[in-house]
Amino acid sequence: MLPAARATPDQDDLVSILLGCLHTDAGRPDAVALACLGATDWERLGDLAAQGKVEFQLYERLMQPRLRPSVAPPLLDRLRASAQAQALKELGLRATLVEILRACAIASLPVMTLKGMHLAHTVYNSASARGMADIDLLFRRSDMARATAVFKSLGYHVPHDASNLIDLAPANHEYALLHPRFGATVDVHWALTDPRMEAAIDEAAFWHRACAVTIGAESALGLAREDLIAYLCFHASHHHYFGTVGLRPFVDVARLCAGPSPPDWAILAERTRAWGWGRGVYLTLSMVRRYLGAAIPEQALGGIADAPADLEQMHAAALASIFLDMASRDRVGRNVLRVWTSGSNRERLGLLAHRLFPPRIELVEEFGLTEAQALPPAFWLHVRRIGRLFRRHGPKVWNIWRGDSARLAELTSQRVLIEWLDSTDHG
Repeated sequence: MLPAARATPDQDDLVSILLGCLHTDAGRPDAVALACLGATDWERLGDLAAQGKVEFQLYERLMQPRLRPSVAPPLLDRLRASAQAQALKELGLRATLVEILRACAIASLPVMTLKGMHLAHTVYNSASARGMADIDLLFRRSDMARATAVFKSLGYHVPHDASNLIDLAPANHEYALLHPRFGATVDVHWALTDPRMEAAIDEAAFWHRACAVTIGAESALGLAREDLIAYLCFHASHHHYFGTVGLRPFVDVARLCAGPSPPDWAILAERTRAWGWGRGVYLTLSMVRRYLGAAIPEQALGGIADAPADLEQMHAAALASIFLDMASRDRVGRNVLRVWTSGSNRERLGLLAHRLFPPRIELVEEFGLTEAQALPPAFWLHVRRIGRLFRRHGPKVWNIWRGDSARLAELTSQRVLIEWLDSTDHG
């Protein structure tokens, strides 16, 4: 409940109300807290829901008979319009995916759906409930030439008429394709981790444990429950440091933890420790437990990793990263953050040199080339890269250097997360 003496709720109050609307306890938030909100506060709450990518969940909770009379009508109209727009977008994405799955089935090509589409069709009960920007698909690395041929047959533009998408991104783990008619983006993965920054894991085990998923009338595979929980936590924490992902992964994980039987926490702990994901999975699950009320035993968390010295600080830093008032394209990138938060000048210079002068395969990908081409001199590619980095990151670094408050707030929250998540996992 908001303090009676406070005329205007601050952002922490509104975030608390938003988290209450996402809580597994349908009796939250307190209706009295909502009665304290004015027209501007409702608008700000809608902005936070959009930033957290949970507008549907907010709408669903606020439509409860006990809460609806207190809600400003403009916010309900806004949230309803957002849900309708997401439903229409999901129809286009689903049509795109069904077309791909049908072609893969004809080619006897195994394919796994990741994150959004998998969750939308197995965990949520509405096309509006699980928003997504694109379609994420995983193929075995050994099948990527066949997958490339399938996408070509469907009319997707593959640069340089490459026979294998891996040749277009040899240093990466994915390549984005644009649907020729619907305009949907399809992120084609051949690994779950980014080899430039993250350790490789045993991909074969994921395929062995995969479960069947039906989308439309087509069949696909999806990550097993414990693997999916771990991957969602890893993706939000280690991969994004909670920036740009919103609260959506928390809702996803809370849904996956619910059900007639709990996840096998011992297996999840064993796998995440083996992959080096323990700290990120621990931090994400502890937040889902605290803020959304998911039934995650304390003992299960202890088996995944050791708690940080100041868990409250970690939670605050993650929420600060989620709700940083800055568009994703304007945020400081992972590499800049890692250089800035390095412990010593020697380590900082080493990271900086690696990013300014990366391996040849990274340059090939960055400039849309292939090794099969007659490539320009490496020196010229490095010069072009440095110029591009300066244009992209120069103003951000300058703002940090001169003490810009927004940039310093971003660094403060990210430093706490990076230093703990990237240090040795003792889980």
